[in-house]
Amino acid sequence: RARFADEEGKNMEEVMVEEAEESGAESEEDELPPYSVVGNDVTTIKMLSASNKEGLEDSFSPTYTHQVFRVKPSEDAEAVHEELIIGYENPRVEIVYAGNTLKAHVDFKHDGTVDVKLLRNERLARTNVLDAIHTHVPSDYAARRCEVEADAARTDFSPLGELVESVPGSKEGETLELLHFTADTPEATTFVNRLQTLVLWTIETGSGIKVPDPAWNIYTLYSRTEAAGHPVYSLVGFITAYRYWVYDRTSKSVEKSRLRVSQAVVLPPFQRKGHGARMLKAVYKAAQADPKVLDVSVEDPSPDFQALRDVTDLGVIRDGGDLAALTGDTPPLAELGGRYKLTPTQMKRLAEAAQFVMLGLTDPAADPEGGSGAQRALRLRIKQRMYKQALCETKGIGLLEDLGDEAPPPNKPKGDGKGRARPRHEEEEEEEVSPEEEQAARMVKAWAEGGDPDIRKEALRSMYKGLFQAHSATAARFARV
Repeated sequence: RARFADEEGKNMEEVMVEEAEESGAESEEDELPPYSVVGNDVTTIKMLSASNKEGLEDSFSPTYTHQVFRVKPSEDAEAVHEELIIGYENPRVEIVYAGNTLKAHVDFKHDGTVDVKLLRNERLARTNVLDAIHTHVPSDYAARRCEVEADAARTDFSPLGELVESVPGSKEGETLELLHFTADTPEATTFVNRLQTLVLWTIETGSGIKVPDPAWNIYTLYSRTEAAGHPVYSLVGFITAYRYWVYDRTSKSVEKSRLRVSQAVVLPPFQRKGHGARMLKAVYKAAQADPKVLDVSVEDPSPDFQALRDVTDLGVIRDGGDLAALTGDTPPLAELGGRYKLTPTQMKRLAEAAQFVMLGLTDPAADPEGGSGAQRALRLRIKQRMYKQALCETKGIGLLEDLGDEAPPPNKPKGDGKGRARPRHEEEEEEEVSPEEEQAARMVKAWAEGGDPDIRKEALRSMYKGLFQAHSATAARFARV
């Protein structure tokens, strides 16, 4: 769901709820059809292991279910009820995974069904829960839970791929193992297809990738412990990155390739522990070790992932001893981008974020138009850049390269999961678009349609406000790492 902040920093959904409460009416968000429950509230995902046989320690609710539970109120209705399970008394959905192999079993229980006549009176249709899951989240599900338990208890299991890194975990006796493999074998294909079921439950508008395909690089992070003298593995998270050929305008080389991060998942029980940054750094390390890789980009980054990426990238540059160079008057962005395998668009974004770090601008709630001296000079520079972007768009020149192009790999529409690369000579270097730059692109209408100069100024303030909040939040996080 898109959320838009108003002038006081509240999103529009909050404002609508407050207005509804003041008028004595319920908000649309709170109005559920009768005989229905929200799928997120009654669905539980459990990761079983030999040391966690019931999955209680590593259980969580899905972040999203609107892609799975979708029911039309009636056959002739245009609207669709999303996230809802309709027509049952006390429904419970439990998806049990073997934490090592990701073999899964789906269990659906309820205390009874609502009479079909009552549903018809409300123009409702009963949700076929199992069919919805098997259709929208396909996998080689086990018929019985005991099959998953047997997989979870295996003592001969070894994760796929080559060990990239092994570090102590946060629990006593725990080791975190980071591995890499390509999805080009039957075993890898089966495992990646199981991974994709987690994408549907954890990434909004997420979709699966098509395997087998040796261009898909998979990074998995496992927690390894010991039980009865045997290693016990449980998945923590994973990243998928697609490698495809690009044309490097700088070197005029047709032998370059790009790693594009497509999916990044850290399971909820393991979030906020630095695991996402650890996996992303592994992708960077692989790219930096390969002279044929031009850079690492991200497909359609969400605001949360862009925030993780910004902090991680600044940390990588700081650890390389180049943070001071990034904050200079004329930072060598091309040189630093080539060294750390970061795209030109991301380097320009980092140069601005580094200025926020240097000036100590770490409060996203602060007045974006406040401050003087260096802060005012920074604000004017950024607004000038945004203005030029919008101006170029209205003149039909196209956006400046700051807006870039975070298009998916060739012949791969966003989100369809198919990563087919065009012949290398046909593909040119691409860049990406950040969430704030996407907002800027949408707001160029204020320029394109002419209009009152005050409207243009307000649009520019709004564009800068979004970037100010993102960069100051990045500076605050970066100060803590």
